[in-house]
Amino acid sequence: MRRKWILPITAAVAVLVAGPAAVPAEAGPVDTDARTTALVQRLRQLLPSDYLARKQAAGLQSKTPAASIIDPGDYECGETSFDGWVASLLTGWSPAQKEGLRTILQYDVPLLDAAYYAEPERKRSFGLHGEYTSELRRTFTELRGFWDIRSKGIELVPMHGSTLVDPARSARALQAGYGVSAEIAAEAAAALKELADQDVYDHGNFPLFTTNAVSLVPGEGEVPPPGAQLSKRIVVGDGLLTGARAIGFGDVAPATLLAHEFGHQIQEADGLGAVPANTPEATRRWELMADGLGGYFLGHNRGKNLSWKRIRDAVKFTAASGDCSFDVVGHHGTPNQRGHAAEWGAKLAQKATWPHQRVLPSKRVTELFDRKLPALVAPDAPDTVSLTAAEISAAA
Repeated sequence: MRRKWILPITAAVAVLVAGPAAVPAEAGPVDTDARTTALVQRLRQLLPSDYLARKQAAGLQSKTPAASIIDPGDYECGETSFDGWVASLLTGWSPAQKEGLRTILQYDVPLLDAAYYAEPERKRSFGLHGEYTSELRRTFTELRGFWDIRSKGIELVPMHGSTLVDPARSARALQAGYGVSAEIAAEAAAALKELADQDVYDHGNFPLFTTNAVSLVPGEGEVPPPGAQLSKRIVVGDGLLTGARAIGFGDVAPATLLAHEFGHQIQEADGLGAVPANTPEATRRWELMADGLGGYFLGHNRGKNLSWKRIRDAVKFTAASGDCSFDVVGHHGTPNQRGHAAEWGAKLAQKATWPHQRVLPSKRVTELFDRKLPALVAPDAPDTVSLTAAEISAAA
């Protein structure tokens, strides 16, 4: 199954995954820390040693370091508001608590569950309390009617951290994702429940467990694990929506992130190939193109038709999802690049308004994007998103 992320693991979470954080040992309750440490040790014994390779084979992981051909010194890049929010969640945590979080993230059960087992459509809700369900469903319908690809088989699926405290769901996800035995899956699921079902992890609903959104397309001839289902699907995590609201973009974030992920479905449908996984530059192009496609939908009066005030907010939210991981395959683009790509798409859509109001074919938008890409990824300049005469002519 091929996969794309709306954003990579943020800088703060990447530190957790990479290794222990330097936090005073006395922080946090000792009794909880002791129990957490014991559970972490057990879970690390149960996690397959090749778990990353298994996720890569399933199209659910792509974070291998690679050499960069650009000079990071040429770019303005630093911590975003999203990174700051993540860091704020971990303030005062003990090393044991961070180790527990790191271990839960490594297992990635909520993503595996959403990738292989979709809830019945009528039961799907988005947001910790279902507060984004109507908005996301409405936007999804609008996206399917706006673009020219065949989208009937694409599903919109939620990702909930509560899966972690449901041993039956966790166990089947572990079997599907890692191919472990039923016995190992059951033991790991029970340990994950005990670990996640603590106050510090909000009893499974801690936002970082589900701070992502993905677009999935089964490979040709791919056979699902026993009992699992494969389909074209867009998965949206509760934690990502929570984070967007926390940094001030709860109004525009649902449509923005969904338009980006739908952009990945367009790339697949139009035969642009699987998500590149060989260089940071190739992945960055793929992700920035999805930002441009998303911006085009958001700004078009036959699409989401956002006002320019809300488009500016959507651009800021997209920029907040940027990263400075220039030498990592999962690099999505700097904050400036991501924001500029989304703004370019919205400006292109603006030129398609009255009197024509036409929607460009998706392949035409991606062609125009590729022409614009060198300007979008050039060393930071004050203006990279002004439309050329050729772009204006093509859009009008």
